[in-house]
Amino acid sequence: MLANRVRQFVARHPLALDLLAPVLLTAIGAAMMPAKYGADALPWIFQFVLVLPLLWWRRAPVTVFAITTALVGTQWALGFSVVGELAVYFAYYSVMLRRPSREASIATAVVVVGILVQSLFGIVVPRFLGIPPVGMATMAGLIGLTLRNQRAYRASMREREARQAELAVAAERTRIAREIHDIVAHSLGVMISLADGATTVARADPQKALGAMEAVSSTGRGALGELRRVLGVLRAEHQQDDQFPQPGISALGELVEKTRAAGLPVTYALEGHPDNMPASAQVAVYRIVQEALTNTMKHADGCAAVRVEVRLSDSGAEIVVSDTGGVDLAPRQAGSGHGLVGMRERVAVFGGSFSAGPREGGGWLMSARVPVSPA
Repeated sequence: MLANRVRQFVARHPLALDLLAPVLLTAIGAAMMPAKYGADALPWIFQFVLVLPLLWWRRAPVTVFAITTALVGTQWALGFSVVGELAVYFAYYSVMLRRPSREASIATAVVVVGILVQSLFGIVVPRFLGIPPVGMATMAGLIGLTLRNQRAYRASMREREARQAELAVAAERTRIAREIHDIVAHSLGVMISLADGATTVARADPQKALGAMEAVSSTGRGALGELRRVLGVLRAEHQQDDQFPQPGISALGELVEKTRAAGLPVTYALEGHPDNMPASAQVAVYRIVQEALTNTMKHADGCAAVRVEVRLSDSGAEIVVSDTGGVDLAPRQAGSGHGLVGMRERVAVFGGSFSAGPREGGGWLMSARVPVSPA
């Protein structure tokens, strides 16, 4: 909590942090130097020029470090040492915190050489709170390195969260695209078949044509409602899924009736009860059957018969959709097509199995298994 408040204060008042080190060293120098150097001008000049660069110790750490180390070496050569040379540790800390590893390593080497020179030649240097130069350098380096690692960790966490958000958005877009494809492809296929049939019988049997057009209207309204439900999720982030119930196994009968009305002879058999099956699995079963029927209408004109079998048990659902074939309008391939990919992906979500291909004796066979856990 305190660290967050400090960061917020620094973010609002960056000049306060820039002035921290210069003001601190100026105050310490004003308290300690008169007793040692009196009115001697040269040490006071070095004190001033050592402290002054610290106004830029956060914005230009390498430059400040180079200037302060050069000044410290010069004053040692002249035979004195002032409090202002503690500026080197502030600059060193800033280099460790803000600069790449290569520059930080060079700065560390310079500090080590300086400590060795000070020890070998017995140069008496100022101390802060009695801490020797080795301790000061170690503290400055470790604090800078620790904060640097924390910054890198926070940055990596933000990047990871951003990537996870992007993946979630991509997954949601894929799901919505698959839902829209299932709705549009099936409904439009049924509507086109009904409209073609109505056109064919319009003069011979106007009543039948009227019934077909009413079925077109009903199918269109149903598809529009489903599209509104799916697209409504995009407009309302906080809408609950249960406000937009998706079709389940109980809606398969209505789906089959609409397909029959479009002119495709479908036989439907359901074994078991869907009561204990999760809603997500029921939606998957419905969409798989819907896509299989859509593919049959799309690829096999004049198909003699289609059979849909759905077997439910405590372990999941087994789906078999087979047709006797017809006049192939477009060759069906087991490994291609958005619809087949969508069915395969739906089954893969549950860890099930999926296969689709030509049936012995002609036609097409699709089988899928959607397992569910006992829970």
